[in-house]
Amino acid sequence: MPEISFDELQISLQELYAAGEYLAAFNLAAEHADRFTDQKHLLNYWSSTMAARLGEHDMAIALLREMLDQGFWYGDILLRQSPSFTDLQGTPDFEKLVAQNHSLYLRESVIPLLTLRPEGRCRESSPPCR
Repeated sequence: MPEISFDELQISLQELYAAGEYLAAFNLAAEHADRFTDQKHLLNYWSSTMAARLGEHDMAIALLREMLDQGFWYGDILLRQSPSFTDLQGTPDFEKLVAQNHSLYLRESVIPLLTLRPEGRCRESSPPCR
């Protein structure tokens, strides 16, 4: 079987999802997880949505938690508005995960990676930063 690109994998996953073939999509993502380690956060998210659709709520939460434990977070909209997670909304485990996700988001969004201050600006008694 020829190796597929990540873009091809993504298209296949979306087609399987749209067709309601959640188990096939879950298995396909798992099959390629070791090849696309740089995209593990996406594969785990998709696998989590497939697990949730299959009623495997503990697995769905475990997959999301794995990424959070590695310091990766998802946008609140993905967790709150994904139809795949409808049944998980309000459950204690999911709400705890969403809170952990939000804490990671806040921590990452308030710590600048790099601050540049043009000479003569950004100080008390100087023109503002631009």
